[in-house]
Amino acid sequence: MSKGTKVVILIAVAVLVVGGAWWWTGGLNGPAGSPASPNGAQENGSAVTTQGNSDLSQDLAQIDSQMNGLASDSTSIDQGLSDQPVSQEQL
Repeated sequence: MSKGTKVVILIAVAVLVVGGAWWWTGGLNGPAGSPASPNGAQENGSAVTTQGNSDLSQDLAQIDSQMNGLASDSTSIDQGLSDQPVSQEQL
């Protein structure tokens, strides 16, 4: 392979890496100046109306019930472990 071919390949790889990094960070951050709208928020001039408050409340209620279930399970596990006799072999 000639030196010119190696330079062209190196430049092409560099452009692909830089372009991929730019695309990746641009895709994660979104376009500048337009904030992401949460759960169907619609922007009307300077006022933002959200229709997702009830959805958020439902999600919070589900999270609370799951956390309560986790606490209950954790308590049951702790109680079960404390009820187990410990033999000399397990130490």
